[in-house]
Amino acid sequence: MALPYLPSADIIPTFNLLEAYAISAYHTVGPAVITAIETYVRYFRRQWLENTSIPIQVWNVHNRLQYTTINAVEGTHWAFLLHFGVHSSLEQTFIPKVKQYRDQQIAKLHQAYAGQRVVRRNSTVSF
Repeated sequence: MALPYLPSADIIPTFNLLEAYAISAYHTVGPAVITAIETYVRYFRRQWLENTSIPIQVWNVHNRLQYTTINAVEGTHWAFLLHFGVHSSLEQTFIPKVKQYRDQQIAKLHQAYAGQRVVRRNSTVSF
């Protein structure tokens, strides 16, 4: 559920709407699903909406997050895949490429410590 991303005042009314929608959809699912939904709704209401030891303001993150998606992680993952290969086998390709990458980074550190300029893609780093 994305309730923590809503303004605090909208969380309970939105949960109530979701609950009402789930109840109205009961006729399209079997009894096992109905029981599971009811159990989850009771748990969520008791644990996260009515629990005074964990008020909504504690777990609400509306306007408190720098990133609201995992795009930063996905971008890093994509760069990693581009560097090491999307379809590489672990032993034949991936591990040797990781070792090669490690060796390149160590060589750059040695260059930097020796006072040489280290070129990184679009920039030059000096120490």
